[in-house]
Amino acid sequence: MNGQGCCQREAAGDLLADDFWRRVELFRARANVSIAAFVVKMQLGNSPELWRVLVESERALTYLV
Repeated sequence: MNGQGCCQREAAGDLLADDFWRRVELFRARANVSIAAFVVKMQLGNSPELWRVLVESERALTYLV
């Protein structure tokens, strides 16, 4: 190998690391909102689980700002 492949992989890894955690938090928020919608659909809108999921969604979204 000519040595450039290694440096290119490291540079790509740095780019991935910058965006990766934002994408994870966005996925987490979207998953929680989906779960909240299901809880509401099951007519459990007053349950503590719904509020917990909504708070977790909000927390995940604050990491994106």
